[in-house]
Amino acid sequence: MCIRDRVSTQSTWGKRKELASAQKEYEEDSRRLGEIQNRVELLKGQERELVGALDKLDAEVEEQGAKMGRAQTTLGTKARQFRVNVDDLANAHALQLAHDVEVNKNKTLMSALQLLLTEFPDASGALEAILSENDVRVASKAPSSIDVQSVVSRTSQRSNR
Repeated sequence: MCIRDRVSTQSTWGKRKELASAQKEYEEDSRRLGEIQNRVELLKGQERELVGALDKLDAEVEEQGAKMGRAQTTLGTKARQFRVNVDDLANAHALQLAHDVEVNKNKTLMSALQLLLTEFPDASGALEAILSENDVRVASKAPSSIDVQSVVSRTSQRSNR
């Protein structure tokens, strides 16, 4: 074999080796591209789910805001109905009753807020942000049950016996 044939054979063999290497890289790159495309599809699916959940939470927050507005309106109306005349300081029973009503309203509101935070954990971040803007702190557990009788009423009943 002459030198030219040998060089030609070596050159051909080298080109085949390069071609095989390039094909191997192409196949590996194609496989990685497929994996990346699969991950992109999974992430797009997750994004759609999260956007749907976010829309649902936005609707719930809006609904709760409307309920809160109605509750505040009702609270204002009830508060005006049960206002005690400040000049009537001699009537301790009426003052204690008014105090108990306010305490019970506060407990009810705090229980409702605490329930919202526990029942809708996805919305709790937004709700906590709104509450912190208004300087409202909700305890980690619900306040004790609402009192039906005031302290004065209970002591009066005991003294009447």
